[in-house]
Amino acid sequence: MKLGVTLTAAAAGLPVARSLQLNVNSTDSIQHSASTLAYGVMDYYTNNQSTTPPTDVGTLPPPSYWWEAAAVWAGLIDFWNYTNDTRYIPTVQEALMAQTGPDNNYMPPAYFYTLGNDDQTFWALACLTAIECGFPVPEGNSSSVYLDLAVAVWNTQVYRWDTTSCNGGLKWQVFESRSGYNYKNSISNGGFFQMSARLARYTGNQTYLDWAEKSWNWMRDVDLISSDYLVFDGTNDLINCSEVDHTVWSYNPAMLLYGTALLYNYTNGSESEMWQDRTTGLVSACADRFFTPFDNATNIMYETACEPKNNCNNDQYSFKAYLARWMSKASIVAPYISDAVSMLLKPSAEAAAGACSGGADGVTCGQKWYIGGYDGSYGIGQELSALETVQSLLLLDGEVRVNRRYPLTERQVRVRVEDLGTDLAEAMGQDGKLVCTTPKDRVYLITFTSPPDNRLLTPFCQAIILALDILETRHAPGVVITTSGISKFYSNGLDLDHASFTPGFFPDTLYALWRRVLTFPMPTIALLNGHAFAGALMLAMMHDHRIMNPHKGYVCLNEVELGVPLRPPMSSIFREKVSPQCYRRVVLEAYRFKALEALKEGIVDSLGGLEEALTYVDELKLVQKAQKGMSGKFVYGDLKREMYRETIGYLENFGAEDGREYAIQARKKRDHDVAERKVKDWEVKAKL
Repeated sequence: MKLGVTLTAAAAGLPVARSLQLNVNSTDSIQHSASTLAYGVMDYYTNNQSTTPPTDVGTLPPPSYWWEAAAVWAGLIDFWNYTNDTRYIPTVQEALMAQTGPDNNYMPPAYFYTLGNDDQTFWALACLTAIECGFPVPEGNSSSVYLDLAVAVWNTQVYRWDTTSCNGGLKWQVFESRSGYNYKNSISNGGFFQMSARLARYTGNQTYLDWAEKSWNWMRDVDLISSDYLVFDGTNDLINCSEVDHTVWSYNPAMLLYGTALLYNYTNGSESEMWQDRTTGLVSACADRFFTPFDNATNIMYETACEPKNNCNNDQYSFKAYLARWMSKASIVAPYISDAVSMLLKPSAEAAAGACSGGADGVTCGQKWYIGGYDGSYGIGQELSALETVQSLLLLDGEVRVNRRYPLTERQVRVRVEDLGTDLAEAMGQDGKLVCTTPKDRVYLITFTSPPDNRLLTPFCQAIILALDILETRHAPGVVITTSGISKFYSNGLDLDHASFTPGFFPDTLYALWRRVLTFPMPTIALLNGHAFAGALMLAMMHDHRIMNPHKGYVCLNEVELGVPLRPPMSSIFREKVSPQCYRRVVLEAYRFKALEALKEGIVDSLGGLEEALTYVDELKLVQKAQKGMSGKFVYGDLKREMYRETIGYLENFGAEDGREYAIQARKKRDHDVAERKVKDWEVKAKL
């Protein structure tokens, strides 16, 4: 917090807290500390008063520069996303809209001739964060406003790509009159790289991916990125980038790291492996360079180039914020680095909390976290660095709210059901949730919990479809396992009234789910932890493999007992996957198969729980089956489409008809039940 403000509080004799009491293993403690730090950051923002000139709204007062305000707003968007604290939403919305400029590309007249490419980039990155987190759009704006702004910035910068020297690259400054115009630096080019990577992953547009690769390759070619992944400050185009300033700042590799992690997550095969190597290299370089100020201060973040000499400037005080921000986000989309990142950020957060013990309020943050207390410095950079590092722990270890289209919880997708659709919480019950974890690399475990018995209601089915969409489009190819968080049931199948009387349920929901699972371009396993009855067994049969709990649960198709007809896709999947004798027992006898019986009949492929399922994955080399073949194409889904073409044809063409048939049968049953009640009422009255 600002020192002047806290001195006034002390002079008034007000009681004040003394230092942040942070427990890095307690979500409540982390949220409380993050809230205190966010308040401290906002204490520096005064340009939202009724007397503030319009050109100043959304900016920070001197000595802070224009770009740093954008960095603050991005941090507060994350704060909202991680904590669900809504206090600062209107302020952030106003700030992001106030500085867009007449062309909506973050080149406002007040800063038009002084801004650099890196300055403009930070505003675009704030908009991309808003997109990715599902941050509320200001009233009166298009729902795509954040994307439109980010794309507009990218479009201005791609045309500035300068091939007149150094065979490419972005200059630091936009206009020739500015000092630094002939400097091609890592933060400008790295920022363009991250923008391109994020836009590629969000939009799926190949052009953005091409430019991400091009900008990375250029930085490597001019040695701004070394062979051991140190990222140097910049190079002079007047000498054709033949020499490099070897100063190393933490925000440069951090900027690149989030981009490489996203591209590892977004691409496939050898391309993904290439980005994985780069991500690994950057994490290792950051760990070596920015986390051991002294032998007795291991894993504590520091700014190597200026902290030891006490010569950090106002910008540099905030650089650690971006290292924490982008390391933590990288660990979500590149889960294999999560343990290494956690080992660095947890001690750093503890140290940062200890350094936030100055001022009269007792929670003003200093710069040197490794000294075990407050170092006497203060400013918004120090506050923001502490905030980003502390709140990053919520991303690493906690459940994070996500946007329907673009989840940020992709290390352990951890999608809370209410974030997947407006009706899901109600449909799945108060405790309903859908969670995706990664028990091992490229194995995705979807666990659904909809008390009391995981009925296949519309929102429940849509949640699973969305989870599969997320895994296919936002993750490296692997194996998908579905299971239940309710020990007794995998699922109890359809709710007949819901299925019969919900318009479009069969073609748009149930059959859509079955078709998605049956044709999914990765191997799928239904891990049957409990009962799987009727429609739930059909869902399990749509998976490539089924593994059943050997100790409890039955699988059963009890339509003959329920008096419900089988429709073509319901029957064809059994014809395609089990023997005629088994098919007869399943359908006409409604036989309840225990695990060993189901295994013998070929209904399930193995017995066990998650541990056995992972062994099964390894033994059959299922992860490898999801990779590109020798032709360079993904064929797994195509092969399944040919194998199960009969069932797929029914699923694609019979939905509406089957829905009508179910509705007819349900009405018959309902009419019969009504008639039965009337007769019973008459009999009771007659006896009286």
